[in-house]
Amino acid sequence: MFFFSFRFRRRVATILAIYNCLKSSDKRILHPSEISRATGFHMMTVVRILTQTPELFFRVPPKPNNGLTGYALTTATYARKENDVINFVKRRARLENFLYWTVLSAILVAFVYAILTMIPVLGDVEPSTLFGTEY
Repeated sequence: MFFFSFRFRRRVATILAIYNCLKSSDKRILHPSEISRATGFHMMTVVRILTQTPELFFRVPPKPNNGLTGYALTTATYARKENDVINFVKRRARLENFLYWTVLSAILVAFVYAILTMIPVLGDVEPSTLFGTEY
């Protein structure tokens, strides 16, 4: 949808791969290029996921000596068990999926309702006057 921001929907595997990369790394803070190399995802995809999910990841300010920005797991995410994080991500994805289909269904129902309310009106009109031409 154009006006909704679905952050977890259809991204569960990517989010969990980034989580596992950060969790299993020896360093606590990783640059997106390191995460990209380890997971095999495009760097822009990794950056988008890292910035869009502040519940799991946060941006670490750059160090003065190298100027590179890193990302790390939030303290709450780091302390949780892996199953809890997986369940959290899947639950958020299911919620966003439900919202997506609900909005799509409401739009479809409104469209069908509008067409059904026009049918009686169209039945009373002469076909030759519909488009302003007479046959």
